[in-house]
Amino acid sequence: MRKNILAVAVLTLVVFAGCSLFDNNDNSNDFYPLAKGNYWNLKMTNQTIAGDSVVKDTIIHMRSEVIDEVTLNNGKKAYEMKTGATDSLYNFAIMGNNIFYIEKGDSAYFEYDSLGQSVGSYMAPITIEVGDSWDTDSSHVAVVEIDSVTVNAGTFESYKLANVYNGDTSWQWIAKGVGLVKMVNETPIDSMTKVRSTIELFEYSVK
Repeated sequence: MRKNILAVAVLTLVVFAGCSLFDNNDNSNDFYPLAKGNYWNLKMTNQTIAGDSVVKDTIIHMRSEVIDEVTLNNGKKAYEMKTGATDSLYNFAIMGNNIFYIEKGDSAYFEYDSLGQSVGSYMAPITIEVGDSWDTDSSHVAVVEIDSVTVNAGTFESYKLANVYNGDTSWQWIAKGVGLVKMVNETPIDSMTKVRSTIELFEYSVK
């Protein structure tokens, strides 16, 4: 999305058909559980690939955290989110972090860049199933299948999403009661070179 690759992952929200994404009474049913203090530590590996060889390998540590429950200036309730790069111990950098807000509407979820923004940007419907798709301001998202994926934080049965942004497709895996588990994106540099970015969940804590 428009902020950075981590924000793309954070703002891709999915649920089982007929179930609410944010159930305040049972976060174990949430695909992106929101409660103050929840956090997700992630590791992104950027590989520059020429032909069949990796010529450069860079690791970036990142974190997403629910900072607080807030009231927007339009009177609606929302969650304050903080995302950004960190050091290897997952302490946020002093500069360059993103702050935004997530609000649950009657049938969809919306993102706000500030407390004073009057109308939020569409993020995702409240309920979905495999085969569903939707459009945001900047991407097209489709729910492809249920898939098992293993990362440092564990093995998770996840919904696999295809997120098309500016002609490029990123693949994302999101697990019930956990949130983002993995994301893979490839960007061509020229006819022989591409950059593969892989985000994996390293550790997390949800309530």
